[in-house]
Amino acid sequence: MKQNAHSNFAGVEQLDQFENWTLHSDWLSFHANHYDWWMFPYDEPSSQGFCWTVYETDVLEVKQNPDFVKNYLRGVKLLLLAWGWQLQEQRLVEKPGLNLVWAN
Repeated sequence: MKQNAHSNFAGVEQLDQFENWTLHSDWLSFHANHYDWWMFPYDEPSSQGFCWTVYETDVLEVKQNPDFVKNYLRGVKLLLLAWGWQLQEQRLVEKPGLNLVWAN
């Protein structure tokens, strides 16, 4: 199976930026930044080349890592919150603040 062995591979743990935006209620940053390729990496190169690209072996490894899975799910929760959705409650945020909405 294929694994990312490119010298500029950054790895798969990138939750810090989402936590920082959430801490500062900087919901606009969720809408303005192209986070998909670094927070939720996939098997194609991005505008950053292979820096965030993951392949089958990479995915198998991180799925076995409880810390990665916990952080990945935390990232999903924060992203949905930035879109105005409370994941655990399964409902929209009541009285959302500025930019705490779905932005298409």
